[in-house]
Order: sequence, then structure tokens, then C-alpha cells
Amino acid sequence: MKEIVLVRRNDNDKYGFLKNGLLLADKWFEDAYEFDDKTDLSMVQREDGQWGFLDTKGNILGNKWFESVHDFTDGFAMVEKDDLFAFIDTKGNILGGKWFEDAYEFEESFASVKREDGKWGFLDTKGNILGDKWFAEIIGFFHEGFGIVQNNNDEYAYIGKDGNVLGGLWFHKAYPFFEGFGRVVDNQGNEALLGKDGKILGGTWFRSVTDFSEGFAGVRREDGQWGFIDTKGNIL
Repeated sequence: MKEIVLVRRNDNDKYGFLKNGLLLADKWFEDAYEFDDKTDLSMVQREDGQWGFLDTKGNILGNKWFESVHDFTDGFAMVEKDDLFAFIDTKGNILGGKWFEDAYEFEESFASVKREDGKWGFLDTKGNILGDKWFAEIIGFFHEGFGIVQNNNDEYAYIGKDGNVLGGLWFHKAYPFFEGFGRVVDNQGNEALLGKDGKILGGTWFRSVTDFSEGFAGVRREDGQWGFIDTKGNIL
């Protein structure tokens, strides 16, 4: 917001905003951030330490104050109040009216949230839990269309945006997708590359593999020799 300028007073270090040369809504704050160009909102802190979002008219979004606030991502900002976490939209509404024990910000339209019993799920932008499924842990946020979850048996899997476990497969370890493939590890420590079709690339397991980079991944055989595999499963 070019016409709104963040300023700080010299006499008491409080922050305010000048709009067309005048102090916006005649308000000063303990701390403040520049207005976000996408939301036209600024994070501001009042004297008691509570945080809110200030709009360009000088109003606090939803007249709501919180212990902490975060930047907006995917149209929502994570907020904390009474040691619980929720997400607020740009109109001041709490997403789904739901509060959680813990949470992480939205990535690819999903946020990781923890309920009272310690289980984790993915919250979508409509306030629903993806697939109505809860897990022991969420290991990786959504990346290239998949998140990584852990069950009660300490097994890892990829969950898609349809709420289904990719290929119905669980692994000893799983890592984020790169260039369409995720690195997975079995109980014997062998490694492979899993495609988004839920199939092991080339149907082959190796002693170790690397993530794909520029169309190729490194693979190591039982004899310790290294080679490269392409996205069709061919060894070069």
C-alpha cells in the first residue's frame, strides 16, 4: 500500500500508519508490520501484547485479538489464543469455527492440525479434515500434491489431495516428492523411487537412491556401484 506508510514515534517507539499524510484512525501500536499487498492488512500489536490485523480503514479485522498471528497463505492466517490454534480469513471469520491443539500454516491449500487426542490431520480451505482421516504424525507438508503421514506402527505413507494413501503403500521411511518421485525406504534399509501412480520406478529397489534432479536420480547397487536412473526407469 504505497499511500499508507509505516512510521515510528521518536518519543515512545510506538508505531502507526500515515495515510495521505494523516495518522490512520488516530492509532498507535506497540509493534506493526507493513501492509500486505495481497490482503491489504497489517499485523499490529496493542499494549497488552495481543495481536490483530489492521485494515486500510483503521479497523481491526473482525475486532479480534490474539496471542500471536502469522502471515496469510492460501487466504488464511494462523492465529493463537489461549494456547489453541485456528485460521482466520480476510473477513475475520475463523475457518470452520475450529480450534486445535497445534497447527502449521497452509501449504498447497492444506494445513496440518492436531486435535486433543494428539492425532494429526490435514485441514482444507473449507474447514474440513481431508478424508476425515487422522494420523499419529504428519511428517511432511503437501509438496507436489502429496503430504507424508505416519501411522501408529511408525510406518510412513503419502496422502494425496483426494484423501487416499498413495498406492495403499506404507514404508519404513518416506521423503518429499521431487520431479514427480518420492524416495522411500523398506524395513531392510533398501531404497526406491515411488511415482505418483503409486508404483516403484522400474520395480527396482537399491541400496540407496538420491532425489531426482534435472530428470535423473543416482542409484547404488548391492556391490556399491553407482549409476543414474531416468524417469522411465532406465539405468544409464
